[in-house]
This record gives sequence, structure tokens and C-alpha cells, in this order.
Amino acid sequence: MGYGLVADLVVLTSYLRSGELEALLARFSASANVMPGHLRASYQTNEPLTGYSELVKKTLPFALILTLALMLTSCGSATITGGGPVVVLPSETPVEPRPTFAPDAKIGISLAFGAPEDMGTKKPSLFSTSLTEGLTQAGFQPLLSFPRHSVDRQRSQVEEMIDQGVKVIIISALDGTAMNDLMAIAKQAGIIIIALERQLVNTEDVDMYIGWSTCLTGQLQATTLLEGLAAKKGSPPWNIELIAGSEDDNNAAILFRCAMDVLGPKIEDGTLIVRSGQISFKLVATTGWRSDYVRTRFNRIFPKNYPPGTALDGILAPEDTLARTAVDYVRSHSKSKPIVTGNDSSIESIQWIAKGRQYATIYRSDRALAAEVIRIVKQLQLGESIAFNDTTTYDNGVKIVPAFVLTPASVTKQNLCSVFDTKSIYARAAAKTSYCKN
Repeated sequence: MGYGLVADLVVLTSYLRSGELEALLARFSASANVMPGHLRASYQTNEPLTGYSELVKKTLPFALILTLALMLTSCGSATITGGGPVVVLPSETPVEPRPTFAPDAKIGISLAFGAPEDMGTKKPSLFSTSLTEGLTQAGFQPLLSFPRHSVDRQRSQVEEMIDQGVKVIIISALDGTAMNDLMAIAKQAGIIIIALERQLVNTEDVDMYIGWSTCLTGQLQATTLLEGLAAKKGSPPWNIELIAGSEDDNNAAILFRCAMDVLGPKIEDGTLIVRSGQISFKLVATTGWRSDYVRTRFNRIFPKNYPPGTALDGILAPEDTLARTAVDYVRSHSKSKPIVTGNDSSIESIQWIAKGRQYATIYRSDRALAAEVIRIVKQLQLGESIAFNDTTTYDNGVKIVPAFVLTPASVTKQNLCSVFDTKSIYARAAAKTSYCKN
């Protein structure tokens, strides 16, 4: 082996071991007149590069060096880090994973939910408190921010996180597409991106999704609606109406689709009747999850489809505020007392369930979600691979985002007094109801 090749090999090996392969590829591709993105796309998809024969002449020495370097760095298994979850090259003799960032690294957190001002309390949500306290106890430096319904504010907060050198950004985006340019900048800086509870759509620059199973949530809503109808409304057929979340929230579409996996066959066989005829996501979506849109829509469809003597038996609602809005409208315009589902276990809906005005909601333990986020951040820091449990559901329009999802719980009057985390605001709200006091 010539001296020049040995020198190149030593340099490349050091790049591989320091996690700076991307920078080296960029320098190499410039000399080969190939854009870095073009080169990356080719080695990720195995598609042939244009100008192949000419490129081979320029890349063959590099390929030889790269192969030898990988042999040196992969006596066990080689871990290439920086800018995303660990990629482990196959090997017969695995080695211990290497940390991808410092154990006291800054972790950026931008939450679209849980601000004290939004909750009418002096303290942040149990989730945000559990997350920041847990990350701090683990040795990290969490940087928490709440955009409070302002996309511009969230963008500014994320920019500040990038400037402060965070190693991970955990983001629940107000708008799933409004952060794409910032996510690209973050990825270029080697930051790992975790979408929390809400998807980042139409972007490659997201590493994973963590949250409650959106699909199972939709299925639980549909199942509890059918259970409530059977328990409270006699024999079918039953008249129902459908409400979905916002068109710009990818999770809203998943929620509705999975609910319709349960309800669709019942509509087709006549067990359920949607008198308005509105059964597509586009027709039943609620822009911005705004309750006034529900009132406006029901003002259009209810009077002509539910004249006196025609009852609306049930409503599929994706979220508690929209559920209460729909029930208020229907009860103020008719004698109907519909079975209605919800989501999020809001305090007012807990009270409504105790009184029988709302049939069900969905509970997602704040402590459980925070614990899983903390566990995964620890694994990322240590360079360990992540065991995702859903690699098919979360299509963001550009790619399937690997996900770790948790199982939510359906809440009805039957389990209202026992289902919530102890000492949580939900448990306290349930305990204050006359139903749980008795």
C-alpha cells in the first residue's frame, strides 16, 4: 500500500470515528462535480448516479479508501453519528454503542399544549413538568417553551434553540408544515428532531414520532360511541353525525380514518345512519379545531336533517371542546341527548361525564408519555438503537416516520373515578365530582 493511500486511509478513518462522514462526502463530491445531496440520495436509495462512467474514474480511489477505512473502524460494528439516530453497520461482532452527544446536553422542547395561561393555572401541565424534571434528573439541560397559539412565536423559539446549541429538539408543532425550513437548518447542525404528538409533514427532516397511538385513539372513540348507543339508545338503526379535526393536522386525518374503520361497515349495513350524508374527512373537518366552526356547520346540517321527532342519537367528536360544542348546539335546538365521544380528558368534560352529558373521552397519561420521551433521549445520548413499534402509520407526505406510540385509555362513567394518574389535575377533577364522592 502506497504512502499516499495510507495517509488518505488514516484521515478517512478519523472522519468515520468522529462522525463527520457527511462533511467529508461534501468535500469529496465537490471535487467530483457532484452535489452532496445527489450523492447522498444515491447511496441511500441505490439509484445510479448520472455521468456514471466519468464518476467512477474520479471515485474509485475514494471507494477503495472508504472500504478499507470501514474495515478498520468496523472490527465490531461501526456507529456513524451526528444529525440523527444511530446507524449501525452490520457486523458479526457487535461493540458497545458510543455516545452521540454529551450527557449534559441541551434539549429543546417546544410544546403546542400545556402552557399555564391556556390551562387557567399557575403551573405548566403535568406532562411538561414531568418531562423537564425527568430530563434534568438525567443530567440534561431542558429548554422549554410554549408558543401559545402563535406559529411565529414557535418559529422564533425554535431558532433560539438552534442558536443555543441543543442536541435534540422535541417539538409539538402548531402547524405541521410551518417549521420545515427550520428543521432543515437543525438537521444540518446535527440536531435530532423528535415530533411529539403532532406530525411534521412534507419534510425529510424529522427522525421519529413519539406520542399516543392516533389510530387506536380513533378506534376507541368509535367503539365507545357504539357501546354508548347500544347501552342508551335502544335498538338500531341509530342516527349519528361525524366531526373531524383540522385539515392541516395530519393526526386528525389518521384519527378519523381509524374511527371510520370501525364505523364505516356499520354505516354500510344500515346500523348507523348519517342523515346529513357528510361522511368524508373533507366535509366533516374542523379548520383550526375551532368550536365556532362546529356551531356553524351544525347550524347548516341540523335543522333540515333533524326536524321535530327525529332524534340525533350520537356524535363522533375527535376532541372534548368540539364534543361539548356539538352537544350544546343539539340540546339547545332539539330534545335530543346524543351520545358523544371526545379526547384529551379536559376538566370540563370530566365533569360532563360524571353528569351524563358526555359519554366518553380518551385519557393519555402525562407521566407515561414523559417517561417514554426521557427514556428515548437517554438512548439517543448513549448511541443505542431505538425499538420503534410503528413503522407504517405515520406517513408525513414525504416518508414514513418511524414511531414509538403508547396505548391510550377510554374514559366513561364506569372508570372515571380510578383511571387517571394519582395527584394529577384529572384525578383531582374527578374526585371533586359528586359521582366519585359517593
